[in-house]
Amino acid sequence: MSTKKSSNKYKNNHPIGSVSEFLDFCFKEQLPGKNIDQLVKAMAHNTLAPSRPFQVYEMASADRLATMLMDADYRHICVAGGIFHFQACYRYTEKYPATRVYQIKRELLDDVAHVGIYLEKKGVKLSPLKMEDLLVLADEKGYPTRYEKFKEEWQRKVSAFKGLAEGRQENTKISQSVWLESPGCIVCGSVTEEMVTSTFASDQGLFIGMRFCEPHMKEAFASKKTALAYVAEHWGMAESFLSKFNWKFHEHNELTLQLSAEAVAKELDCKILGIKGGVITAQRSSGFILKLRLGSLSDYGYNILSPSEVPLARIDSANHHDVPYGPDHKHRSLKKKKKKVVESSFTTGFPVADIPAIRKMVEDAEAEYGREKAK
Repeated sequence: MSTKKSSNKYKNNHPIGSVSEFLDFCFKEQLPGKNIDQLVKAMAHNTLAPSRPFQVYEMASADRLATMLMDADYRHICVAGGIFHFQACYRYTEKYPATRVYQIKRELLDDVAHVGIYLEKKGVKLSPLKMEDLLVLADEKGYPTRYEKFKEEWQRKVSAFKGLAEGRQENTKISQSVWLESPGCIVCGSVTEEMVTSTFASDQGLFIGMRFCEPHMKEAFASKKTALAYVAEHWGMAESFLSKFNWKFHEHNELTLQLSAEAVAKELDCKILGIKGGVITAQRSSGFILKLRLGSLSDYGYNILSPSEVPLARIDSANHHDVPYGPDHKHRSLKKKKKKVVESSFTTGFPVADIPAIRKMVEDAEAEYGREKAK
């Protein structure tokens, strides 16, 4: 079979890494301060600590600080140890326990004057504040209680995402999982318990979870955008961001079949025997046959057959088993005595992302087949 030129469409270089890296990206996108702080809260909940009522972020320039100062709850200069701290503070709330501080530090008086003059030209005037008064504004004494309440509520709400994320990282090419925290729907803030996830298949895939209210969930699913691109548009992200996260499909098509065949051939040491009717047929050097039936992300099956084409193992999406993270599940063995033994597969329905799970299943089947042959 001839193969087309490989597509890089699924090789996303996503900007979601550390909070500092994400801040760099947000400033390049020229988002307003309140939107940037919303994004920081969505990501930085993992860095909250029981003894730190502040989350402090150093600004790379006075221009970036000015952006954060425009929407800040408190704007001031603190002096500690002979160092001037120009700070934009976003106050804690009932839904987020820590105060976020975006700051620039200067020690030399000439540098201090330079920053002060620049900010005044931007229409920003800062008042002096003692460090002890900043602790009062952040309600340092009340922070431990707020933190414990937030932690307990967060763990309750994201337990399902955590289990799914761990399964995805173990069984697919997902290498990073991010929960975007929000007090309610990530778009409008209304109370909701509904979880939506986005999976970005690449050599180092990304799995993102967030909360949506029902109206925005329906609107996002009906759009041509991924859930993350849909949210990013509401946050004011530019097209440069949307293009990185806006390749969306549910039904498999010629391109996804081609990408899947290329991944199977390259990463599973297979010869592609054919692609017909949404089924990729491939053969390993061991003689084992793989039949990948790809209808959609919710209608697929990965079948492992012996060299004589006896079905040995399968991963599929049929919703007829009670598994914790279903309906996607795997049958490690299709022998009569073991066929009904199933477990969550954590697969996505896109072989490009699911290669690790397919590889494990076929290698286990080959090993078992070899042992039985040797008896």
